Amino acid sequence: MLEKVYTFFKGFDHVEGAVVLVACSGGPDSTALLHSLFLLRQRLNLTLKVVYLDHGIRPRSERDQEYRFVMSLAETRDLPSHIKRLPEGWILHRAKASKKSVEEVAREERYAFFEELLSKGEGDYVALGHTRDDQVETVVFRFLRGSDPLALRGMSPVRDRYLRPLLSCSRSEVLSFLQEQGLSYLEDSSNEKDSYDRNFLRIHVLPLLEKRFPGWTKAVVALSEKAELYHRYLERRVPVGEIPIEEIPSGLRVPFHLVSMADPLERYLLFYRLYQVFMSREGSSEGEELPFWHIRPYVWHPESLWDGIVVGRGVMMRREGEYLVVRSHVVLHGENGYFVVIEKEGEFRLTDELRMEVRCGRHIPFEKGRPGANEMVLPVGTYVCRSRKAGDAVARGSLRRSVHKVFQMWNLPPHLRCSIPVLEAPGKGIVAILGGWAGYEDIFADPNPVPFKGDEDVLYIRLHHVGRSIER
Repeated sequence: MLEKVYTFFKGFDHVEGAVVLVACSGGPDSTALLHSLFLLRQRLNLTLKVVYLDHGIRPRSERDQEYRFVMSLAETRDLPSHIKRLPEGWILHRAKASKKSVEEVAREERYAFFEELLSKGEGDYVALGHTRDDQVETVVFRFLRGSDPLALRGMSPVRDRYLRPLLSCSRSEVLSFLQEQGLSYLEDSSNEKDSYDRNFLRIHVLPLLEKRFPGWTKAVVALSEKAELYHRYLERRVPVGEIPIEEIPSGLRVPFHLVSMADPLERYLLFYRLYQVFMSREGSSEGEELPFWHIRPYVWHPESLWDGIVVGRGVMMRREGEYLVVRSHVVLHGENGYFVVIEKEGEFRLTDELRMEVRCGRHIPFEKGRPGANEMVLPVGTYVCRSRKAGDAVARGSLRRSVHKVFQMWNLPPHLRCSIPVLEAPGKGIVAILGGWAGYEDIFADPNPVPFKGDEDVLYIRLHHVGRSIER
């Protein structure tokens, strides 16, 4: 293992004389990484610093033990350290508030800490202890989530200022190295909780695959390497990185003719590139998790981009005039309407006098025990609630009703036309025209979109009218 780490650094330019921040939690991988770099520091001319983040998730006694252990690793090697201990429950609170997983928020906090240290000049690089086993987990996990094919490259050995020297080493090699060196390490109790997706995969799924298909992990590693080759080839043949991406106050934009004239594959790669750049600008490294099913219709039919694509995390791609725009706004208000992305619970302001409440669960508190005039139940998913625009229509079977004609049938006053919400499922079209709150009709593409049985999660939406009475 030691020679693999040495070879990694010798094949990496600009590392001579570098200050490397070694992320260490006291677990087997990070302990082996720290000790191997300590043994090689003079051969590689490296200056090492230990970095430790207490996530504040596990019991205090376990976290204190981990803190003391990492401090001992640093002190016995006479290495400086950077420590941060998050308040207990902070990550759990953030995860609940943002509707993200605990794993995802913990990762965001780690990288925010790393970036803070790098920006202050405390180090040149951050070394992470990911192994080949972690790479296999990552590729399989991304596959199960339907990630971009290029994301099957897995984790890069070198990404910007982040280094993964153990990525070619198996977990068994790491454990053998620790035994040879007479080193102890800690086991994180949270790694045994199968309520976390990655843990469930590692504890239950991967061992079954190994039992049925011995050596299958080699095929996964080979797949990730082939995906890397495809990525490098496409970067040369389809130079989306050369497309002029312009920063605007609320996001990014590119000339739309570059999108409309592109081949479907080129268009997809452009969407991928825009999303990646945007998420990087927002301080996230999740650009590889572009949800394909949200953009699939627009890869083939870019003219539909007038409707906007909701691509997750409150991010929207939309044609605006002569540009394709990627915005960070979840709620967009204009003089003549609104555009609201619904992908999590909360209350959203549509207009000064109209609010939308969104909840997700199995036990929904309907006012009358069932959906009322201002309430609806829909399958869990991402939706857009917006004001009407030209050409809108709702289809029920073979019958297609234009929103314009519906408003005419209602004798809807002009001042209400931009207030009546149109609910749309991106890529599927309009699912509802919501007039019930104003005394008109709620019209659904499917009159019974979700048979509410109480045995599965559903999306509950309720409209509230506030302020003065409605003038009809």
